[in-house]
Amino acid sequence: MEQENHRRWITRQKEIAMASEEAVDKTPKDIIVGPYRYKIEFDRDAAWDYDFLGSCQFRSKKIKLEPQQADTNLPHTLLHEVLHALGDAFEIKEWSQHTTNEKQETTDKIDLMASALLQFIRANPDIVKWLGETK
Repeated sequence: MEQENHRRWITRQKEIAMASEEAVDKTPKDIIVGPYRYKIEFDRDAAWDYDFLGSCQFRSKKIKLEPQQADTNLPHTLLHEVLHALGDAFEIKEWSQHTTNEKQETTDKIDLMASALLQFIRANPDIVKWLGETK
């Protein structure tokens, strides 16, 4: 049931909007995750293949984002995929992929963690700046 609700939500997001040119332009083009550099791309076909708003491809070190989502969803989607990349880079198996139960319902908390972390970053820009400046 949870997975079906998630698919409905994704379908609805794709019906709502297309990322604006400005949002696409402002999205980082690459990031460092542990020892790796990930390229960030907008790729309608890759996201369609997986029926997700984004995908993290460990072997090719790419994060692919579905362009057919609202601008306000992009930061959450990117952070969600970054958590997967971190899971792979630091061998945190609970983060590297979604887990499901016997009913094929998603049981991990990647979405919740991405939402919580995004809220924290937005609410505490001085702490985020300080973290980046400390050695």
